Amino acid sequence: MLHVAATSRPYTNGYTMRLASIVATQRDLGQKPAVVTSPFYPGRVPVDPEVEIDGVPHYRHVHPIESGARRGVTGWLHALRARRGVVGAVATVLEEELLMRSFGRRIRDVARRERAELIHVHTPYRCALPALRAGRSLRLPVVYEVRGNWEDTAVSDGLLADGGFGYRYIRRLESRSMRSADAVVALCQQLADEVVSRGVAADRVFVAPNGADLDRLRSADAAVVAGAEATRAALGTGPVLGYVGSLRPLEGVDLLLRAIARLRAGGRAVRGLVVGGGAGLESLRREAAALGLEGVVVFTGAVPSTDVGAYYDLIDVFVVSRPDVRVTRLVTPIKPLEAMGRGKAVVMSDLPSLRELGSDAGAAVYHRVGDAADLAARCAELLDDPARRAEFGRRAQTFVESQRTWSATLSVLPRAYERARASR
Repeated sequence: MLHVAATSRPYTNGYTMRLASIVATQRDLGQKPAVVTSPFYPGRVPVDPEVEIDGVPHYRHVHPIESGARRGVTGWLHALRARRGVVGAVATVLEEELLMRSFGRRIRDVARRERAELIHVHTPYRCALPALRAGRSLRLPVVYEVRGNWEDTAVSDGLLADGGFGYRYIRRLESRSMRSADAVVALCQQLADEVVSRGVAADRVFVAPNGADLDRLRSADAAVVAGAEATRAALGTGPVLGYVGSLRPLEGVDLLLRAIARLRAGGRAVRGLVVGGGAGLESLRREAAALGLEGVVVFTGAVPSTDVGAYYDLIDVFVVSRPDVRVTRLVTPIKPLEAMGRGKAVVMSDLPSLRELGSDAGAAVYHRVGDAADLAARCAELLDDPARRAEFGRRAQTFVESQRTWSATLSVLPRAYERARASR
Protein backbone atom coordinates (compact mmCIF):
# COMPACT_ATOMS: atom_id res chain seq x y z
CA MET A 1 0.00 0.00 0.00
CA LEU A 2 1.08 3.57 -0.69
CA HIS A 3 0.55 6.06 2.15
CA VAL A 4 -0.03 9.65 1.05
CA ALA A 5 0.62 12.13 3.84
CA ALA A 6 1.02 15.84 4.45
CA THR A 7 4.38 15.33 6.15
CA SER A 8 6.38 12.67 7.95
CA ARG A 9 9.40 12.07 10.10
CA PRO A 10 11.93 13.49 10.80
CA TYR A 11 9.36 16.21 11.55
CA THR A 12 7.70 15.14 14.79
CA ASN A 13 4.15 15.69 15.98
CA GLY A 14 1.13 13.49 16.64
CA TYR A 15 0.38 13.25 12.92
CA THR A 16 3.83 11.93 11.97
CA MET A 17 4.01 9.64 15.01
CA ARG A 18 0.78 7.94 14.02
CA LEU A 19 1.92 7.61 10.41
CA ALA A 20 5.24 6.12 11.53
CA SER A 21 3.44 3.66 13.80
CA ILE A 22 1.12 2.53 11.00
CA VAL A 23 3.87 1.88 8.47
CA ALA A 24 6.09 0.20 11.09
CA THR A 25 3.24 -2.12 12.11
CA GLN A 26 2.57 -3.02 8.49
CA ARG A 27 6.27 -3.55 7.82
CA ASP A 28 6.53 -5.87 10.82
CA LEU A 29 3.60 -7.89 9.45
CA GLY A 30 5.54 -8.52 6.25
CA GLN A 31 3.57 -6.03 4.17
CA LYS A 32 5.22 -3.46 1.92
CA PRO A 33 4.18 0.07 2.82
CA ALA A 34 5.67 3.13 1.14
CA VAL A 35 5.08 6.82 1.86
CA VAL A 36 4.88 9.90 -0.35
CA THR A 37 4.71 13.33 1.32
CA SER A 38 3.15 16.56 0.12
CA PRO A 39 4.68 19.88 -0.96
CA PHE A 40 2.45 21.94 1.36
CA TYR A 41 4.89 22.41 4.25
CA PRO A 42 8.21 23.57 2.78
CA GLY A 43 11.09 23.32 5.22
CA ARG A 44 9.66 20.55 7.40
CA VAL A 45 11.47 17.60 5.85
CA PRO A 46 14.65 17.22 3.77
CA VAL A 47 14.14 17.67 0.04
CA ASP A 48 15.78 14.37 -0.96
CA PRO A 49 13.44 12.85 -3.57
CA GLU A 50 13.67 9.45 -1.91
CA VAL A 51 14.83 8.35 1.53
CA GLU A 52 14.43 5.22 3.62
CA ILE A 53 13.19 5.53 7.20
CA ASP A 54 13.24 2.37 9.31
CA GLY A 55 13.17 0.22 6.21
CA VAL A 56 10.22 2.03 4.59
CA PRO A 57 10.76 4.07 1.40
CA HIS A 58 9.64 7.70 1.70
CA TYR A 59 9.23 9.79 -1.44
CA ARG A 60 9.10 13.59 -1.28
CA HIS A 61 7.22 15.97 -3.52
CA VAL A 62 8.91 19.27 -2.73
CA HIS A 63 7.46 22.73 -3.06
CA PRO A 64 8.94 24.59 -6.06
CA ILE A 65 10.47 27.23 -3.77
CA GLU A 66 12.64 24.47 -2.27
CA SER A 67 13.98 23.54 -5.70
CA GLY A 68 15.01 27.08 -6.59
CA ALA A 69 11.91 27.99 -8.60
CA ARG A 70 11.10 31.06 -6.52
CA ARG A 71 10.23 33.15 -9.59
CA GLY A 72 7.84 30.65 -11.09
CA VAL A 73 4.07 30.97 -10.85
CA THR A 74 3.81 28.82 -7.72
CA GLY A 75 6.63 30.72 -6.02
CA TRP A 76 4.97 34.02 -6.89
CA LEU A 77 1.64 32.83 -5.48
CA HIS A 78 3.38 31.54 -2.36
CA ALA A 79 4.78 35.00 -1.71
CA LEU A 80 1.36 36.63 -2.22
CA ARG A 81 -0.24 34.40 0.41
CA ALA A 82 1.09 36.67 3.13
CA ARG A 83 -1.06 39.56 1.92
CA ARG A 84 -4.25 40.38 3.73
CA GLY A 85 -7.71 40.25 2.24
CA VAL A 86 -8.81 38.98 -1.14
CA VAL A 87 -5.33 38.93 -2.70
CA GLY A 88 -3.92 36.59 -0.07
CA ALA A 89 -6.99 34.33 -0.12
CA VAL A 90 -7.01 34.00 -3.93
CA ALA A 91 -3.25 33.35 -4.01
CA THR A 92 -3.65 30.63 -1.37
CA VAL A 93 -6.39 28.84 -3.32
CA LEU A 94 -4.57 29.08 -6.66
CA GLU A 95 -1.25 27.89 -5.22
CA GLU A 96 -3.00 25.01 -3.50
CA GLU A 97 -4.70 23.93 -6.73
CA LEU A 98 -1.42 23.98 -8.68
CA LEU A 99 0.33 22.01 -5.95
CA MET A 100 -2.49 19.46 -5.74
CA ARG A 101 -2.28 18.85 -9.49
CA SER A 102 1.48 18.27 -9.43
CA PHE A 103 1.19 16.21 -6.24
CA GLY A 104 -1.38 13.98 -7.93
CA ARG A 105 1.07 13.27 -10.74
CA ARG A 106 3.80 12.45 -8.21
CA ILE A 107 1.46 10.06 -6.34
CA ARG A 108 0.60 8.31 -9.58
CA ASP A 109 4.27 7.91 -10.53
CA VAL A 110 5.24 6.56 -7.10
CA ALA A 111 2.28 4.18 -7.06
CA ARG A 112 3.41 2.74 -10.38
CA ARG A 113 6.99 2.42 -9.21
CA GLU A 114 5.99 0.72 -5.97
CA ARG A 115 3.36 -1.42 -7.75
CA ALA A 116 0.85 -0.25 -5.18
CA GLU A 117 -2.33 -2.26 -4.78
CA LEU A 118 -4.07 0.36 -2.62
CA ILE A 119 -3.66 4.03 -1.67
CA HIS A 120 -4.06 4.97 1.99
CA VAL A 121 -4.25 8.75 2.20
CA HIS A 122 -4.15 10.76 5.43
CA THR A 123 -5.76 14.08 6.38
CA PRO A 124 -6.22 16.71 4.94
CA TYR A 125 -8.23 17.14 1.72
CA ARG A 126 -5.26 18.58 -0.15
CA CYS A 127 -3.65 15.17 0.19
CA ALA A 128 -6.91 13.29 -0.32
CA LEU A 129 -8.05 14.93 -3.54
CA PRO A 130 -4.75 14.34 -5.42
CA ALA A 131 -4.66 10.76 -4.10
CA LEU A 132 -8.23 10.16 -5.24
CA ARG A 133 -7.40 11.44 -8.72
CA ALA A 134 -4.33 9.22 -8.88
CA GLY A 135 -6.30 6.25 -7.61
CA ARG A 136 -9.02 6.70 -10.21
CA SER A 137 -6.50 6.98 -13.05
CA LEU A 138 -4.74 3.79 -11.91
CA ARG A 139 -7.97 1.99 -10.91
CA LEU A 140 -6.72 1.55 -7.36
CA PRO A 141 -8.90 1.58 -4.23
CA VAL A 142 -8.40 4.61 -2.00
CA VAL A 143 -8.85 4.68 1.78
CA TYR A 144 -9.08 8.12 3.40
CA GLU A 145 -7.89 8.33 7.00
CA VAL A 146 -9.56 11.25 8.75
CA ARG A 147 -7.47 12.51 11.67
CA GLY A 148 -9.74 15.43 12.53
CA ASN A 149 -11.79 18.23 11.06
CA TRP A 150 -9.15 20.44 9.53
CA GLU A 151 -11.43 23.47 9.41
CA ASP A 152 -12.17 23.23 13.14
CA THR A 153 -8.50 22.87 14.01
CA ALA A 154 -7.80 26.04 12.00
CA VAL A 155 -10.47 27.88 13.98
CA SER A 156 -9.00 26.72 17.31
CA ASP A 157 -5.55 27.85 16.17
CA GLY A 158 -6.90 31.28 15.27
CA LEU A 159 -6.32 30.84 11.52
CA LEU A 160 -9.95 30.88 10.37
CA ALA A 161 -13.23 32.44 11.47
CA ASP A 162 -15.84 29.89 12.52
CA GLY A 163 -18.35 29.63 9.69
CA GLY A 164 -16.46 32.06 7.43
CA PHE A 165 -15.64 31.56 3.77
CA GLY A 166 -12.37 29.73 4.46
CA TYR A 167 -14.10 27.46 6.97
CA ARG A 168 -16.89 26.58 4.54
CA TYR A 169 -14.42 26.07 1.69
CA ILE A 170 -12.33 23.55 3.64
CA ARG A 171 -15.36 21.78 5.06
CA ARG A 172 -16.82 21.30 1.57
CA LEU A 173 -13.57 19.81 0.21
CA GLU A 174 -13.14 17.56 3.27
CA SER A 175 -16.69 16.28 2.89
CA ARG A 176 -16.11 15.63 -0.82
CA SER A 177 -12.94 13.68 0.03
CA MET A 178 -14.75 11.54 2.58
CA ARG A 179 -17.64 10.73 0.25
CA SER A 180 -15.35 9.99 -2.70
CA ALA A 181 -13.11 7.51 -0.88
CA ASP A 182 -13.78 3.79 -1.16
CA ALA A 183 -13.50 3.49 2.63
CA VAL A 184 -12.83 5.92 5.48
CA VAL A 185 -10.78 5.33 8.63
CA ALA A 186 -11.36 7.57 11.66
CA LEU A 187 -9.23 7.70 14.78
CA CYS A 188 -12.14 7.64 17.26
CA GLN A 189 -15.87 6.91 17.35
CA GLN A 190 -16.82 10.58 17.70
CA LEU A 191 -15.00 11.35 14.46
CA ALA A 192 -16.50 8.31 12.73
CA ASP A 193 -19.98 9.57 13.62
CA GLU A 194 -19.05 12.94 12.12
CA VAL A 195 -17.96 11.25 8.88
CA VAL A 196 -21.29 9.40 8.65
CA SER A 197 -23.14 12.68 9.25
CA ARG A 198 -21.49 14.04 6.09
CA GLY A 199 -23.10 11.43 3.89
CA VAL A 200 -20.71 8.46 4.06
CA ALA A 201 -22.38 5.07 4.49
CA ALA A 202 -21.68 3.62 7.93
CA ASP A 203 -20.46 0.32 6.47
CA ARG A 204 -17.64 2.21 4.74
CA VAL A 205 -16.37 3.83 7.96
CA PHE A 206 -13.89 2.10 10.30
CA VAL A 207 -12.41 3.20 13.63
CA ALA A 208 -8.67 2.71 14.15
CA PRO A 209 -7.89 4.49 17.45
CA ASN A 210 -4.61 6.01 18.45
CA GLY A 211 -2.22 3.76 20.31
CA ALA A 212 0.98 3.87 22.32
CA ASP A 213 4.41 2.67 21.26
CA LEU A 214 5.43 1.06 24.53
CA ASP A 215 8.84 -0.04 23.27
CA ARG A 216 9.72 3.52 22.24
CA LEU A 217 8.66 4.82 25.65
CA ARG A 218 11.20 2.46 27.22
CA SER A 219 13.99 3.38 24.82
CA ALA A 220 15.65 6.33 26.60
CA ASP A 221 19.39 5.78 27.07
CA ALA A 222 21.45 6.60 30.15
CA ALA A 223 22.21 10.15 29.03
CA VAL A 224 18.53 10.91 28.52
CA VAL A 225 17.62 9.44 31.90
CA ALA A 226 20.32 11.57 33.51
CA GLY A 227 18.88 14.66 31.82
CA ALA A 228 15.41 13.80 33.07
CA GLU A 229 16.77 13.33 36.58
CA ALA A 230 18.34 16.79 36.38
CA THR A 231 14.92 18.16 35.45
CA ARG A 232 13.42 16.40 38.47
CA ALA A 233 16.05 17.97 40.67
CA ALA A 234 15.16 21.39 39.26
CA LEU A 235 11.53 20.78 40.22
CA GLY A 236 12.45 20.41 43.88
CA THR A 237 10.41 18.45 46.39
CA GLY A 238 6.69 17.87 46.10
CA PRO A 239 4.31 15.93 43.85
CA VAL A 240 4.32 16.79 40.16
CA LEU A 241 1.36 17.53 37.90
CA GLY A 242 2.44 17.35 34.30
CA TYR A 243 1.68 17.48 30.62
CA VAL A 244 3.59 16.22 27.57
CA GLY A 245 2.72 17.27 24.04
CA SER A 246 2.31 20.17 21.66
CA LEU A 247 1.58 23.56 23.18
CA ARG A 248 -1.39 25.01 21.32
CA PRO A 249 -4.50 26.74 22.69
CA LEU A 250 -6.61 23.64 22.06
CA GLU A 251 -4.51 21.71 24.61
CA GLY A 252 -5.64 23.94 27.49
CA VAL A 253 -2.34 23.84 29.38
CA ASP A 254 -3.16 27.28 30.80
CA LEU A 255 -5.91 25.58 32.85
CA LEU A 256 -3.32 23.22 34.33
CA LEU A 257 -1.24 26.24 35.39
CA ARG A 258 -4.25 27.83 37.09
CA ALA A 259 -5.03 24.56 38.89
CA ILE A 260 -1.44 24.36 40.19
CA ALA A 261 -1.70 27.95 41.43
CA ARG A 262 -4.93 27.08 43.27
CA LEU A 263 -3.40 24.03 44.90
CA ARG A 264 -0.39 26.02 46.07
CA ALA A 265 -2.61 28.80 47.36
CA GLY A 266 -4.32 26.09 49.44
CA GLY A 267 -1.00 25.12 51.01
CA ARG A 268 -0.03 22.16 48.80
CA ALA A 269 3.60 22.06 47.65
CA VAL A 270 2.78 20.79 44.17
CA ARG A 271 5.05 21.31 41.19
CA GLY A 272 4.40 21.41 37.46
CA LEU A 273 6.20 19.93 34.47
CA VAL A 274 5.35 20.91 30.89
CA VAL A 275 7.21 18.97 28.20
CA GLY A 276 6.79 20.18 24.65
CA GLY A 277 7.27 23.01 22.21
CA GLY A 278 5.14 25.04 19.89
CA ALA A 279 3.75 28.47 19.32
CA GLY A 280 2.16 28.60 22.76
CA LEU A 281 5.30 27.99 24.81
CA GLU A 282 6.23 31.60 25.48
CA SER A 283 2.69 32.67 26.37
CA LEU A 284 2.51 29.79 28.86
CA ARG A 285 5.80 30.89 30.40
CA ARG A 286 4.37 34.39 30.80
CA GLU A 287 1.18 33.05 32.33
CA ALA A 288 3.15 30.92 34.80
CA ALA A 289 5.11 34.02 35.84
CA ALA A 290 1.91 36.03 36.26
CA LEU A 291 0.52 33.28 38.51
CA GLY A 292 3.65 33.31 40.66
CA LEU A 293 4.80 29.91 39.41
CA GLU A 294 8.34 30.79 38.33
CA GLY A 295 10.61 28.06 39.64
CA VAL A 296 7.53 25.96 40.43
CA VAL A 297 6.65 24.91 36.88
CA VAL A 298 9.48 23.69 34.63
CA PHE A 299 9.14 24.05 30.85
CA THR A 300 11.56 21.72 29.08
CA GLY A 301 10.78 22.74 25.50
CA ALA A 302 10.52 20.07 22.81
CA VAL A 303 11.90 16.62 23.65
CA PRO A 304 12.56 13.92 20.99
CA SER A 305 9.91 11.22 20.89
CA THR A 306 12.60 8.59 21.59
CA ASP A 307 13.41 10.32 24.89
CA VAL A 308 10.01 11.30 26.17
CA GLY A 309 9.35 8.16 28.22
CA ALA A 310 11.89 9.28 30.82
CA TYR A 311 9.93 12.52 31.31
CA TYR A 312 6.58 10.79 31.80
CA ASP A 313 8.26 9.00 34.69
CA LEU A 314 8.77 12.33 36.50
CA ILE A 315 5.03 13.00 36.65
CA ASP A 316 2.73 11.87 39.47
CA VAL A 317 -0.56 12.91 37.82
CA PHE A 318 -0.78 13.50 34.07
CA VAL A 319 -3.27 16.20 33.06
CA VAL A 320 -5.14 16.70 29.78
CA SER A 321 -7.14 19.90 30.33
CA ARG A 322 -8.47 20.54 26.83
CA PRO A 323 -11.20 23.19 26.41
CA ASP A 324 -14.64 22.43 25.02
CA VAL A 325 -14.43 23.33 21.34
CA ARG A 326 -15.59 21.36 18.34
CA VAL A 327 -12.19 19.92 17.47
CA THR A 328 -11.49 18.67 21.01
CA ARG A 329 -14.90 17.00 21.19
CA LEU A 330 -14.13 15.03 18.03
CA VAL A 331 -10.40 14.21 18.16
CA THR A 332 -8.38 12.11 20.61
CA PRO A 333 -4.68 12.76 21.29
CA ILE A 334 -1.88 10.22 21.61
CA LYS A 335 -0.07 11.60 24.66
CA PRO A 336 -2.52 10.51 27.39
CA LEU A 337 -2.26 6.94 26.08
CA GLU A 338 1.51 7.13 26.40
CA ALA A 339 1.21 8.39 29.99
CA MET A 340 -1.24 5.58 30.74
CA GLY A 341 1.16 3.10 29.17
CA ARG A 342 3.78 4.30 31.66
CA GLY A 343 1.39 3.54 34.52
CA LYS A 344 0.44 7.12 35.30
CA ALA A 345 -2.83 8.27 36.82
CA VAL A 346 -4.47 10.57 34.28
CA VAL A 347 -6.97 13.40 34.80
CA MET A 348 -8.74 14.57 31.63
CA SER A 349 -11.40 17.04 30.57
CA ASP A 350 -14.84 15.45 30.44
CA LEU A 351 -15.17 15.54 26.66
CA PRO A 352 -16.78 12.85 24.45
CA SER A 353 -13.53 12.09 22.62
CA LEU A 354 -11.52 11.80 25.83
CA ARG A 355 -14.19 9.56 27.36
CA GLU A 356 -13.11 7.01 24.74
CA LEU A 357 -9.68 6.86 26.41
CA GLY A 358 -10.37 4.60 29.34
CA SER A 359 -13.74 5.67 30.72
CA ASP A 360 -15.31 2.23 30.30
CA ALA A 361 -12.23 0.60 31.83
CA GLY A 362 -12.21 2.99 34.80
CA ALA A 363 -8.70 3.96 33.75
CA ALA A 364 -8.92 7.75 34.06
CA VAL A 365 -10.42 10.54 36.16
CA TYR A 366 -12.44 13.30 34.49
CA HIS A 367 -12.86 16.94 35.51
CA ARG A 368 -15.42 19.56 34.49
CA VAL A 369 -14.26 21.21 31.29
CA GLY A 370 -12.70 24.64 31.76
CA ASP A 371 -13.04 24.52 35.56
CA ALA A 372 -9.66 25.06 37.24
CA ALA A 373 -11.15 24.53 40.71
CA ASP A 374 -12.59 21.15 39.76
CA LEU A 375 -9.35 20.13 38.04
CA ALA A 376 -7.43 21.08 41.18
CA ALA A 377 -9.88 19.08 43.33
CA ARG A 378 -9.59 15.94 41.18
CA CYS A 379 -5.79 16.15 41.28
CA ALA A 380 -5.80 16.74 45.03
CA GLU A 381 -7.89 13.60 45.58
CA LEU A 382 -5.30 11.52 43.76
CA LEU A 383 -2.34 13.18 45.47
CA ASP A 384 -3.91 12.62 48.90
CA ASP A 385 -4.52 8.93 48.26
CA PRO A 386 -1.37 7.24 46.90
CA ALA A 387 -3.07 3.84 46.84
CA ARG A 388 -5.93 5.15 44.70
CA ARG A 389 -3.48 6.94 42.43
CA ALA A 390 -1.47 3.75 41.99
CA GLU A 391 -4.66 1.79 41.23
CA PHE A 392 -5.61 4.22 38.47
CA GLY A 393 -2.10 3.89 37.10
CA ARG A 394 -2.39 0.09 37.04
CA ARG A 395 -5.80 0.22 35.33
CA ALA A 396 -4.47 2.68 32.79
CA GLN A 397 -1.46 0.54 32.00
CA THR A 398 -3.59 -2.58 31.66
CA PHE A 399 -6.00 -0.75 29.36
CA VAL A 400 -3.21 0.39 27.05
CA GLU A 401 -1.34 -2.91 27.05
CA SER A 402 -4.50 -4.89 26.27
CA GLN A 403 -6.40 -2.53 23.97
CA ARG A 404 -4.28 0.41 22.83
CA THR A 405 -0.99 -0.89 21.48
CA TRP A 406 -0.62 0.02 17.83
CA SER A 407 -0.90 -3.62 16.77
CA ALA A 408 -4.28 -3.78 18.53
CA THR A 409 -5.70 -0.47 17.32
CA LEU A 410 -4.62 -0.99 13.71
CA SER A 411 -6.04 -4.49 13.44
CA VAL A 412 -9.11 -2.99 11.73
CA LEU A 413 -7.11 -1.76 8.71
CA PRO A 414 -7.26 -5.03 6.73
CA ARG A 415 -11.07 -4.89 6.95
CA ALA A 416 -11.08 -1.28 5.77
CA TYR A 417 -8.79 -2.23 2.88
CA GLU A 418 -11.01 -5.15 1.94
CA ARG A 419 -14.10 -2.93 1.99
CA ALA A 420 -12.31 -0.45 -0.27
CA ARG A 421 -11.38 -3.20 -2.73
CA ALA A 422 -14.92 -4.54 -2.75
CA SER A 423 -16.30 -1.16 -3.75
CA ARG A 424 -14.20 -0.97 -6.94
